[in-house]
Amino acid sequence: MKRIVIVAGPGSGKSTLARMLCERLNLPVFHMDQIHWQENWVERPLAENCQWR
Repeated sequence: MKRIVIVAGPGSGKSTLARMLCERLNLPVFHMDQIHWQENWVERPLAENCQWR
């Protein structure tokens, strides 16, 4: 298994579920906010975002 994507509304427990899965499956967790945004909510350039694929 390479990737699991968890999609749901705010406050629905996505981060909690991701932490549980990463512990059981020994997978890394990446939050979309960390990938898409830089400090102070500055959007990352598209070319930089492509490195995560």
